[in-house]
Amino acid sequence: MTRQRAGLIVLCLAWFGVIAMFAGQGARPLWLMAGWITTTGPGLLAAIAVLGSAWAWGRPMRRWMLPTAGAADRIARGIVDCTLGLVLLQSVAVLLGTVGLLTVPAAWIVVGSGLLPLFAGPDDRPPATEDRGRPFSGWWIAAAALLAPALLAIGGPLLAADEGQYHRRFVEFILTHGSFPADAEDAPTGFAQGMHALGTLGAAIGSIGALRPLAFLMGLGGILMGERLAQRLFGRLAGGPYLLIVCGAATALRVVPTFNTDLTLAPFVGVAAWLALDWAREPGKPAGRPWALALVGGGALSIKFTAPLFLAPLYLVVAIPLLLKPVAGRGPALARLAAAAVIPLLFALPWLVKNQITAGHPLWPILGMDAPSALEAAFVFNLTANYGPGGGLEAAARAPWDLFALGREFDRRLYLGRFNAWPLVALPGLFLALRRRPEARTIAIAAALGFVLWAGPLRRAVYLLPLWPLLAALTAGGIVEMMRLIPQPALNPASVAGAILLGAVATAEAAAPWSAHADLAGVACGEQTLEEAAEEAIPDARLLRWLRENTQPDETIAMLWGWHAWDLPNRLLWIGAEDFTPLRLRIHRAGSAEGLKHELVDRDVRWIVHRDVLFLRGAYPMVSDDQFKQAFTQPLHIADEALNRYATRRFAHGPLTVWELDRK
Repeated sequence: MTRQRAGLIVLCLAWFGVIAMFAGQGARPLWLMAGWITTTGPGLLAAIAVLGSAWAWGRPMRRWMLPTAGAADRIARGIVDCTLGLVLLQSVAVLLGTVGLLTVPAAWIVVGSGLLPLFAGPDDRPPATEDRGRPFSGWWIAAAALLAPALLAIGGPLLAADEGQYHRRFVEFILTHGSFPADAEDAPTGFAQGMHALGTLGAAIGSIGALRPLAFLMGLGGILMGERLAQRLFGRLAGGPYLLIVCGAATALRVVPTFNTDLTLAPFVGVAAWLALDWAREPGKPAGRPWALALVGGGALSIKFTAPLFLAPLYLVVAIPLLLKPVAGRGPALARLAAAAVIPLLFALPWLVKNQITAGHPLWPILGMDAPSALEAAFVFNLTANYGPGGGLEAAARAPWDLFALGREFDRRLYLGRFNAWPLVALPGLFLALRRRPEARTIAIAAALGFVLWAGPLRRAVYLLPLWPLLAALTAGGIVEMMRLIPQPALNPASVAGAILLGAVATAEAAAPWSAHADLAGVACGEQTLEEAAEEAIPDARLLRWLRENTQPDETIAMLWGWHAWDLPNRLLWIGAEDFTPLRLRIHRAGSAEGLKHELVDRDVRWIVHRDVLFLRGAYPMVSDDQFKQAFTQPLHIADEALNRYATRRFAHGPLTVWELDRK
């Protein structure tokens, strides 16, 4: 650094100090910044500590298994390190939670011991020939602007759909009891608990406010890994367009600051894609890649059961050259690949065994709800055509158009989702690029298979987020390839116009989530409490406050058509969303208002939360009129009759009421 530059830096810092000294008390921006640091900052620091611990543990793991992984890309290498370390931390936390030992002191020990390797061992310095790229450019500034409001949203209340339903209360349950919740009448307890285990590590250090920052940083890791893949597959020019494509998607921007199990899978999918490319380059020399793929797959499966839909195609593209070409060492390589595909199941064993013991089926509540055979179509849960207007070839062929061009939500009822139209626009260019880029063909095949698997049983925009960075990378490659078709004299003006168009579309797509995130500035900066913000955001907040003030933590609450629980410590029965399958099935089996009362008394229920809902016949084209009547209409009538005959209303606010059951 020259003396002139050092002097300019000192002058700038001195000027900042003058502003802070004389205008700090009355300057609104500085006051808000200080509020953000003291309010949101501790949670962010706790999340950084968890990821720092993961990186510290992952670095020696990567050196041992993958000594050449990311040799020319320090950013990709760091993400691989962090992802492998997250798998280790998650596995330790899950094992502790399984045996009831995931307490606050245990979480401190797990994270703290992971930070110790930061102070030991030689530094992993990049080689002198490493291509460091150009990290600071207009593309990065534009992407940062699109993501900036998420820094406010990470300080907001955990009121997104799954956050309010079970994420927050499950983490608080673990912090209190040291174990994972398990209740056959509380369906979300049957889902994988890996993300809750990681969230507990952060919450033990920085309170519940660490959950959103942790998920935010993991989502950013997946986005950044996609950028490295875009540059690896299509050259440095693809990195810029990728940033605006991946960040210019409304669904991604809405989800990235929330505590979720979708975009947080993106770094696992991205690292698996990177490893698959390395292995496909040397099919007969797997080295440590199978074990790294097994760890990444296991970590992802511990977070969400949808992970195999996106990871299995990556395993397949590794197997294709081994099966089709006479490669030396093919037998051992295939055996290791098969082991890498099976080992992730071991990571899922804790929650599979827990479900078997608790509810009698390892995949409960996804499967195993024992619905009447004549009404199975009306009681499906997360599978078959319930998430769409129908299956078949026509629906599958229409899926890309509906998702990218129209932004329609496939279940046509809840969870509106939207990406952008660039994947369709760039498709001709992508086909041109694939002719001469074999690595891109590998990822394109895997991404296409993943999209087809997603469009079958899931068909929900948010569930595609783990694959979105790969799709955006391929899209960026297609756009760059089409730009190469433009004659040289017109290339520069066309590039500027294209960049402006990408920015304009990204801004339009980001407008709604940008505004929603900015509304949380008061909470993130300490001007408004989480409880006040919750009362403004959802009608359930007043009801939840009434329950906290008027019920005992050991009392059981039945949720009739309700899904917001937020921080209630009580045991909750039948909480749900969407189609309320467990609740409808329970009421259908009760058969009458008197039968439902006996179900409630047998479960020691005193309080009942009821929400006014209406199931629309047109939203369920896959069921007959009689099936709809038995599985949707009748349960509503039975629940209403049971409340009117056997309960007393104690609280009402909007569509929500609290009833006290007469248990005599």
